[in-house]
Amino acid sequence: MAWRKLPLLVNAENQQTSHGPARRLLARAQALERNLKAESISIFFVQPWMDIDEMGGAVVTVTNGNARAAERMAASIAQKFWDTRREFEISLTPVDEAIRLALATKGGPVVLAESSDSTGSGSPGDSTGVLKHLLKAPLTEPAAIFLVDPEAAARLKEAGVGSTVTLLIGGKLDRQHSEPVSVTGRVRLISDGRWIARARGYNTGIENCMGTSAVLEVGLVHILIAERSAMTVDPALYRSHGIEPKYYKIVVVKSPNGFRAEYEPIAARIFIVDTPGVSTAKLENMPWQRISRPIYPLDRDFEYKAKSS
Repeated sequence: MAWRKLPLLVNAENQQTSHGPARRLLARAQALERNLKAESISIFFVQPWMDIDEMGGAVVTVTNGNARAAERMAASIAQKFWDTRREFEISLTPVDEAIRLALATKGGPVVLAESSDSTGSGSPGDSTGVLKHLLKAPLTEPAAIFLVDPEAAARLKEAGVGSTVTLLIGGKLDRQHSEPVSVTGRVRLISDGRWIARARGYNTGIENCMGTSAVLEVGLVHILIAERSAMTVDPALYRSHGIEPKYYKIVVVKSPNGFRAEYEPIAARIFIVDTPGVSTAKLENMPWQRISRPIYPLDRDFEYKAKSS
């Protein structure tokens, strides 16, 4: 067994192994496994928001008793990982531009991924970074968005289905990156927030328990407001609450990557939008204190060589 540690962070938005730079890197490793040169090769792209001393990507190789080959392959894959580091960088789209392009797109749904508020990446799911723009957009077809707000969920349950309610929603958990917005809407649905994940290979069959949940219709913006957080990668989140993403012009997910398995097959277009948040793709904006430096992309003017022992 051999390994190489890299001074490298990779945005979660570009870690998908179905296509792109991660797919190409993984293909090199799989070719070595198929040719029986390695028993196993693992590439760890790493969750990029952990402020820990040992932070960074890694490559681990396992051979059948050939230590020199393990070292050689670990160094080779690690060096390729480093040499292609710029290919992993992500381009974010301003929210207003993403909405404009979505409305100009024929068909739907158009998926806006608000990865900076990803509920699977440590964010609370209460950002109004996309919501405030959707509320102002000249929609002619409905849009759907998920929001965590225990206070609002309780208020809507108390008001009851069919009621018209004015209240502040969102921006109450992460007060640093967004603010609550005032909305007036009709309560369309109240639920206990229980739903079964249906996504292929992603928590399939697992019950999600979001607590008191409600769908609030503010014009053509349909807001699913929950007491507790949930992963938004599965369309079952919306479908369980009467929202079929296929029939919506815009669907907002709070995920950098995991949503692709289910949404790419049905999406007309996908945009990773630029909003502030705890799980931002702009890693240089994070308040790092513990990670070892230099590390890419926080530091760019240095070189790394994965030497073979």
